[in-house]
Amino acid sequence: MGFHAQVNLDDLPISLSHVYGPGVLQVFMCDQGCDTGQPFNPHTMVRILKTKKEMLLAQPPTGQTPKIHPPQTVDSWTPRDDYPSFWELDDLEPGIKLSDNPEKENGYDFPIRGYKIGGWPAWAAHPEYPECVTCSEQMSNAILQYDDGNTDFIVTQCPTHLDVVTISCIRPCS
Repeated sequence: MGFHAQVNLDDLPISLSHVYGPGVLQVFMCDQGCDTGQPFNPHTMVRILKTKKEMLLAQPPTGQTPKIHPPQTVDSWTPRDDYPSFWELDDLEPGIKLSDNPEKENGYDFPIRGYKIGGWPAWAAHPEYPECVTCSEQMSNAILQYDDGNTDFIVTQCPTHLDVVTISCIRPCS
């Protein structure tokens, strides 16, 4: 499994720090063509290490020597307004019709695509939030959206059980 991402949630802007809780988010995924697109997949491991002791004792996935991808650091934060996709907008406010190409009408090109923390997931079609394995609630906290070079992924979290996190595809997985 490759070590794909790590985000120190304690270093997030104050507007996000209360949403996800404290800790360090880590994402590991299979790098050998495994199907990693479905939530809670055995070829992925997503975790939040909350204490210094957990961080010191944390091990890579069992039996794996993780492939380390080149690090990318965040030099600064650029806050931007983000809005739901047409599909989520319709779920939130039924009956809103923007056009046949709703996300492009009048410059409505949301949600923001690419690398981001927080905001709304840039689903390719109708949203498919995973269900929490503890309470079955929709895991609507979008922590991290990123592209591994082939596929766009979203790391989501249960808003009630902040330790329940997973990763899934937001565009068709290849």
